[in-house]
Amino acid sequence: MSQAADFLGPRGVLSESLPGFEHRAGQVEMAARVEETLQGDGALMIEAGTGIGKSFAYLIPALLCGERVVISTATKNLQDQLFDKDLPQLQRILGSRVPVARMKGRENYLCRLEWQKFQTEGDLKLDPRRGADLRRIAAWAEKTKTGDRDEIRGLRGPTEYWRGISTISENCIGRRCPHHEECHLTTLRKAAHASQILIVNHHLLVADLIVRQTDFGEVLPEYEHLIVDEAHRLEDAATHGFSSTLSGAAADRLATDLTRFLKRSAPQLASLPAVGKLKRSYGDLFGILAPERDDSPQVFHPESLPAEAGEHAEAVSVQLQAIETHLLKAREALKEKPPPDGSDGETGAERLLKRVTEFRVELISLMAPRPDYVHWSVFQRETARPDGGKRRATPRRGRTCFASAAPVHPGGELRHGLFDPLKSCVLTSATLALDGGFDYAADALGVTKTAGRVVPSPFCFEDQARLYVPSDLVDPRNPGFPDAAAERILHLVGASRGRALILFTSWGNLERVGRVLGDACPFPVMRQQRGGGHAALLDSFRKTPNAVLLGVRSFWEGVDVPGDALTLLVIDKLPFPVPSNPLHRARADRAEEATGDGFSNYSVPQAALTLKQGLGRLIRTQQDVGLAAVLDSRLVRMSYGRRLLRSLPPFPLITGLDEATGFLESLP
Repeated sequence: MSQAADFLGPRGVLSESLPGFEHRAGQVEMAARVEETLQGDGALMIEAGTGIGKSFAYLIPALLCGERVVISTATKNLQDQLFDKDLPQLQRILGSRVPVARMKGRENYLCRLEWQKFQTEGDLKLDPRRGADLRRIAAWAEKTKTGDRDEIRGLRGPTEYWRGISTISENCIGRRCPHHEECHLTTLRKAAHASQILIVNHHLLVADLIVRQTDFGEVLPEYEHLIVDEAHRLEDAATHGFSSTLSGAAADRLATDLTRFLKRSAPQLASLPAVGKLKRSYGDLFGILAPERDDSPQVFHPESLPAEAGEHAEAVSVQLQAIETHLLKAREALKEKPPPDGSDGETGAERLLKRVTEFRVELISLMAPRPDYVHWSVFQRETARPDGGKRRATPRRGRTCFASAAPVHPGGELRHGLFDPLKSCVLTSATLALDGGFDYAADALGVTKTAGRVVPSPFCFEDQARLYVPSDLVDPRNPGFPDAAAERILHLVGASRGRALILFTSWGNLERVGRVLGDACPFPVMRQQRGGGHAALLDSFRKTPNAVLLGVRSFWEGVDVPGDALTLLVIDKLPFPVPSNPLHRARADRAEEATGDGFSNYSVPQAALTLKQGLGRLIRTQQDVGLAAVLDSRLVRMSYGRRLLRSLPPFPLITGLDEATGFLESLP
């Protein structure tokens, strides 16, 4: 037996030292396979069912590795759990002194320079909630050693202003900053370089890959071993990292900020014709890129656009270069002669220079024809400004045009830039396998020469749960489906005495069903709101007896409600990718070209993995019991339904409403 597995055995160190520790054969097997991979080479994909205890199964081999291991997660919550709880506990029990560090994205850390300026802004004190938040942040800023905003508890007001006081790239002036040596990022990077285990998130992992490809340095220190937890989320992180997006209002904001800065800090340099030309050329370009319909994205191919589009894009690039030259002069002038009123001089010019350069790079990337990329435009509503101010209303009912370019298959970039240079990598999740194999996930993530293993959950699903799929409900594509689903949900919720999580594939279905439940349900009904977070809502659901919670995609994973607060989980319909989404459509087309069947080889696998994630919210411990309901009769009527069912936990299947309500009513 491996050393890691021995620690987790029935008479191992953890069994003797950790109260409540339970020996799990699946955890022992996983630890042995992870240790073997880290000590050898190659790649391992391992699906660890709920309840395996996969964190300990890879943390112990990482502690024993002897070389730097980077552990990447999809969420900051898991990062914090590993760093603040799991690793300290294991190190104490095992007597390990391995140095450990945690890195999050730059937006998570407080900028000392920006915070100094921010404290003097009197407008925040007009809002009592923001005033209270400001005092809480001030007390925290005096004592924090990390500058990590997640240390702050109880902020009540809107926090859009945080971006303005964080260490994001556009705020940072690097070694020019008077606080550089004591900067939280500087301290963090030193700790990362001294670490043997470094805990990051997928977006930071991808950011490091991108920076290394451009020869601009590195985000993470060198490493040869990688463990990716929540690996099913890595493709999305890579897609986001390699994407380019600009909005029709972006040039207006940049021009406004440039004009304001130059008038305030460098009036002798304020005359800049390129700013006005930039807005006009950019407006002309987006006039061509904008979709013809308000409500639908429109795919475009840069090489097929009218010649005028290329001319406008080139004009924008030339004007941005002229602005860069102007800002360089302004920066040097302000360095020699700072503004008398103490306003943002040299540092302000430096920040704007970085914004202009990044804007130009993003534009070039957006307009470049690249193989295996999809380009599209869509009208969307803009959010609040990062500094907390309101953005000016734009045409088309307050929405602006966004143009994006994204990789259809980021697996190629991941393979060449991330996985191939490593000695070893381990990718794990509760949802990686399809039909018992890893071909689909391995292709999506660009992993080659991989071993795969499914370690099943130790839970007894046959005794703990049922899966209800009504055969008599109308097809979800029928216009009458939302009303029929609302009636069925109301019936099930009555039998479960509340204690229900209802997951939806669209906001429209959530809102229609929510209105029905709000009027007729005798139990407390909580609804996710558009643009709202879910942490506080989930906490309220846990604490409210017999509550019913309605949510969309952000509630399909990462939600943990053990015990009798949750005995009914309902999914409105099969979560197939939205066909109008240009990225999904391009990926389905890629699968069609490669296999002749894009639906079976893209849409069905995507639905299977998402459905498995959603249903995984129900049974979280050995003691949990409950009913999972998928109100989509296609799961039992259509041939692909059998494939979807094979990918799910082994719930006994029932199709009758009386049997479903009888099971719910029998639960304690």
